[in-house]
Amino acid sequence: EQGSNGTILASDDFESGTLDSQWNCSYAPRCVIKKKAQNKNSSGKYGLQLKKTVDIDLAVSTAGYATIDIYVSERSQNYASPEFLNLDWFDGSSWSTADQWQQKGWRDRMVTLPAGAGNNAAFQLRFSCNAKGKQERSKVDDVLVVGN
Repeated sequence: EQGSNGTILASDDFESGTLDSQWNCSYAPRCVIKKKAQNKNSSGKYGLQLKKTVDIDLAVSTAGYATIDIYVSERSQNYASPEFLNLDWFDGSSWSTADQWQQKGWRDRMVTLPAGAGNNAAFQLRFSCNAKGKQERSKVDDVLVVGN
């Protein structure tokens, strides 16, 4: 199982069918929990769909953990070459991009964040999209924040 080699600090598989209050979306109509947004390779029925240009973030303290790993399943649809789903993190004063994707099929990702993400009570995780078209979207599922 993803994250089995550490302590799970936060997780969301979106199976509640609604966006939990732990998430902060920049424009709520573009952050939607949908049945058609789930990772087809997992056992769940729901996933998070992000449409067009939008950010969604999650605050979680990483105090007491030196290394932070992010596990996520993701895919994008209909993105043009300059459009991406970004995985960003906040160190208490500024955002940094840890990775970015433009994947058409589902992929499980694991990203180890830089040292500034660890031992940080102000840590935040963000998924951001810069898509412009009506049919451009990303899908996110099975999010884990793991500390070691």
